[in-house]
Amino acid sequence: MLFTLPNGGGQLTTGWARPASAWVDCVQGLSVSPFASAIPPTPTPEPLPDFSVAYLMPTSVAIGQTLKYQVRLTNVSGRDIAFTSCPGYTELIKGPTAYVRARYVLNCNPVGLFRSGETVTFAMELPIVSPPDFAHMGPGGNPIAWILDWPYHTDFSGAGWITLTAPSPNP
Repeated sequence: MLFTLPNGGGQLTTGWARPASAWVDCVQGLSVSPFASAIPPTPTPEPLPDFSVAYLMPTSVAIGQTLKYQVRLTNVSGRDIAFTSCPGYTELIKGPTAYVRARYVLNCNPVGLFRSGETVTFAMELPIVSPPDFAHMGPGGNPIAWILDWPYHTDFSGAGWITLTAPSPNP
């Protein structure tokens, strides 16, 4: 079968073999859907971060204890940011030996206007206890992340590692 494409698009030959005795069934038809654009769609760019995140934390914490650390937020947005309400954040340890997740509201009221380029340090505490649906928590290295909620974006530079150690013996 030979197809001639419109607008000088050339010809297309199919490999359909038809015996000389076969006849064309006029009840059937041939249709072509519209061609897709050869130009791929432009992806929506990720929003630029509002803040970079850095941790100041110990290298390890015992299971059953509270991890006490600091988060340093730096306004990298290029504009001043006024917190009209304090955003939530998530603390997360998720790795081969642990799963700990907590959500809180950032105590940002003392900050007021967060000027472009300014760095503010927040104190954090995360109890290192297993949730009921994660029965086993053991010693070992695990990734940790601190994520500020929408509408703000962070650059995830605050992701790091924490080593969980065996629980302290009871006194």
